[in-house]
Amino acid sequence: MTKKKDKFRERSMTIELPAWEYDVHVILSNDVSASHDRIIKKLGGNARGDGADGWCIGNRDACECWLVFGFDPSNSTIAHECWHAIHRMFRYAGAELENEAVAYHLGYLVRRVTRLLIKYAREKKK
Repeated sequence: MTKKKDKFRERSMTIELPAWEYDVHVILSNDVSASHDRIIKKLGGNARGDGADGWCIGNRDACECWLVFGFDPSNSTIAHECWHAIHRMFRYAGAELENEAVAYHLGYLVRRVTRLLIKYAREKKK
């Protein structure tokens, strides 16, 4: 008996970092690799997702990136991918990776992603 494949699902939101004019698009997905591939294709690339738990995909031509997670990522995956997003933002802006500024923005982004996950979990229970 073959297992029925779940329908592809995504949940998304955009987190704006207005001081930097930078957008972080957060996607929760039941197929992280498929979501990765969809975004890469949208950006004109052809790289394939390799089954990672999360991704940070940057747009070199605009001040934005995408964070892609499953619906239940670990805290370490969230922090890891959020670090990449903050690093990309600073690099895009040509800013120095100053300790306190990075820590503030990383904490803010991790908190916002975590709130999205909590909101999703609550809605799923209804």
